[in-house]
Amino acid sequence: MNTAVPDVSVIVVTYNSAKVIGACLRSVERVAASTQIVVIDNASDDGSADLVATSFPHAVIVRNNENVGFARAVNQATGLCRGRTILLLNPDTEVADGSVELLLDALDSDRTLGAVGPLVTQPAQRRRVLEAGRQLTTWRMFTHATGLSRLSARVPLLEGSYLIRGVHDDRARDVGWISGACVLIRSDLMASLGGLNERWFMYAEDFELCLRITRAGWRLRHLPAARVAHHMSTSGIGRQQAKLAWAMAWRGYHRDFLARGRLAHSCWCAVFAFQLMSRAAYFLVKAALQPGEGWASDAHDFGACAIALLRPEPQRRSPTTGDHMGAKPATDDARVTAISPT
Repeated sequence: MNTAVPDVSVIVVTYNSAKVIGACLRSVERVAASTQIVVIDNASDDGSADLVATSFPHAVIVRNNENVGFARAVNQATGLCRGRTILLLNPDTEVADGSVELLLDALDSDRTLGAVGPLVTQPAQRRRVLEAGRQLTTWRMFTHATGLSRLSARVPLLEGSYLIRGVHDDRARDVGWISGACVLIRSDLMASLGGLNERWFMYAEDFELCLRITRAGWRLRHLPAARVAHHMSTSGIGRQQAKLAWAMAWRGYHRDFLARGRLAHSCWCAVFAFQLMSRAAYFLVKAALQPGEGWASDAHDFGACAIALLRPEPQRRSPTTGDHMGAKPATDDARVTAISPT
């Protein structure tokens, strides 16, 4: 039995990911650092789990009987991880050679860093945002929605909720959040924080985890020299359904973890809705110029999100009370007991 501690435990959560998981895990196998692969399959019906078991027999695989969502699956996996760091990795990603080593070197050389993330690229290049940025405060959402964040290379105060390709990918910088699509975290820190918050099925748990990391005194850093390709697969989930779930998760996250009162949250919702409608309008223009490229569908989806965002919200739920599948999320107590950087 191998008792050596791996440098990295790679957690991949699959749901109908058979078309993409092979390329993802092959890219992980090329990592020079010692790795452990842990795959949690959320009741796929496309053979994802069988593919992993057959093609990657060294991987630890857990087959769930139901789709328990991303956060709960990750928390399942952490109990099986032996590595000194944990890499959360989407099944529709491919890691560029040498990138995991760069992330590891960053954590090893700076004990104040709690987590680091790479430059995540989308091969189709339809998105101009990077998968990292500032926390979802009203000001950061406003600078992003109005385009002021494009001026933030000279005025850092204008950095928005997302970093922007061509503006913020020139150097490493501290950020307020890193996407759960690919983020490397210290294992002992992850354990002390109690893992991911299971109140969300998907789409906001990475923001909330990053919030707890920074509140515990750690820094987050985005490293453009490390590269990961993200193919943006929805793993069988409808595009509009996925976007609506994303928008509603963000709304609940801001309301329960960032907002300073009902009025402040209403202002934030208005800014977010403006951002979505502006994007929908831009996509309609693109659809007129490039018919048949999917821009019209994108416009429709973002418009639907904006409308849903402005509808009355359900009764507010305490952020310390589980509201998904009976799972209890990480609480404020976890922030108090979390280990601090040394």
